[in-house]
Amino acid sequence: MNDDRVFEEGNEGEESLPVPTGSSAGGSGGDGTGGDGTGDDPTRMGPPWEHRDANGLLVSFARTLEESAFKPNEFFARLRLTGNLLDALLFGIGIVAITAVVQLLWSAVLAPLPFFFLGEINGVSFPEVAAMAAFSWMRVLVLPFVMVAVFFIMAGLFHLALTLLGSTPHPFETTLRVTCYSAGPLILSLVPFCGDWVGRIWMTVLLIIGLIHCQKAPLMTAIVAVMFPLILFVGCCSLLIAIPIALSGH
Repeated sequence: MNDDRVFEEGNEGEESLPVPTGSSAGGSGGDGTGGDGTGDDPTRMGPPWEHRDANGLLVSFARTLEESAFKPNEFFARLRLTGNLLDALLFGIGIVAITAVVQLLWSAVLAPLPFFFLGEINGVSFPEVAAMAAFSWMRVLVLPFVMVAVFFIMAGLFHLALTLLGSTPHPFETTLRVTCYSAGPLILSLVPFCGDWVGRIWMTVLLIIGLIHCQKAPLMTAIVAVMFPLILFVGCCSLLIAIPIALSGH
């Protein structure tokens, strides 16, 4: 297969991204399967983020965010099922990191300014606000590690549900990649009031679409899998409430 094969963006007039093939494309084998032979399709050439050497970091990130959020059916239909796992994690972490940094710039830089000029407001002094701001910036340092754990746990629960429902033709890595690339709408948490909830609901929709395209899950199976963490949480809380009630009845 020739190396001059291109990845079409799907929008007329947009620049095409060159895509490496064979073993250089995200660790895949020459037959177009994933590195572990689990069935990656040669037509699944991956998002622009995984070909950022051709178009630059920021442009590729922005295009991947746009396509995953606004054209999810096309996006997940061509998402590689295996390989380039680090790229998927970096994209998901990048979305959350951008959101956290912007929020911290507001809370740790702009918010303390009135205290600096006025000295004390409602019993809170500038040194106290500055200390809280410094602690907030320390959270940014551990955020990437926390988000890696969060993505793995979320994907693990989704994959467990899919397995129980008999809909996992592809490995855990596929579910993890879908989870990471569904994180784009979380950037809406920067919007005051309802942005955070809108972003979470939007991400839920993307997860369902992603599992349908990448794990070949039926619609209801995908919905149950994505809701499985919530179902599990509610079930555990119900048990914690029901057990003491049952014991007190004796």
